[in-house]
Amino acid sequence: MRQMIPNTAFLKLSGIQLLAEIPALSIKRTLVVADLHIGFAANLFRYSLRARERISKYQVLSMIHAISSVAEKHYDKLVIVGDVKDSIGMPRKFILNAIDKFFSKVGEFFKRVVIVRGNHDGALLDLIDKLNLNVDLTDHLILHDQRAYIVLTHGHMKLPYSDYAKSDLIITGHLHPATQLDKPFVVCTYKVKESIKKTLIIIPALNPKVWGTAVNCDAIYSLLRTIIPKDFQSITIEDANLIGRTTLEKMICEQELGLTHSPLLNDKKARTNSQ
Repeated sequence: MRQMIPNTAFLKLSGIQLLAEIPALSIKRTLVVADLHIGFAANLFRYSLRARERISKYQVLSMIHAISSVAEKHYDKLVIVGDVKDSIGMPRKFILNAIDKFFSKVGEFFKRVVIVRGNHDGALLDLIDKLNLNVDLTDHLILHDQRAYIVLTHGHMKLPYSDYAKSDLIITGHLHPATQLDKPFVVCTYKVKESIKKTLIIIPALNPKVWGTAVNCDAIYSLLRTIIPKDFQSITIEDANLIGRTTLEKMICEQELGLTHSPLLNDKKARTNSQ
């Protein structure tokens, strides 16, 4: 069942939906997924080469199936918000084969595929050339119309000042949010410079083998400090929710106790200064 984002009317007006069963984000005719980590587990454990090939193939087939389940909804574009592969450098041949299979298949569903570079995507340009993939590669992507200015980034690097300043909504991956039973989205509204309100959505990992970790308010603050330009001094979370297939949970963050985090200070200093 598709779930609409609660409590943020402008997102609904912009045609944004959480597709918790995939998991993916729908923005009009664009489908957004995150953290494929193709080859995960095959690199972590000492399986035989045949077993590693099967693990990588299973991951890819599962992700293709998840994407194909909504591909008939006439999406034009697929955006992958970082970490196409698990190995940071050039992966082994059997993982390259799995990556090639993934992009060959999803290329049948979409007119355009865009990869937003993640921290695991070293040597990705060489990989794209090696496999002759028909994809676009960028460090961040802008989607906007008269109603919303949306910035998509993996979540591991600073955004350009001008794009961040104009943004209404930031979409990331990187944190792999998860609970014991679910892989929920994080939907958060926050203020910078005390009065500028923005929204953050963190997409869970698409790879079924990458379960993830529990995300708390400190993790959200840490990600915001990573991506927000230094000129935006203070960050205050106003509302944060976990939203998944079985999860609908409000997170209680520290700003309700009068604490404000600064991207220029670590957590300990910020807490000391606010007391």
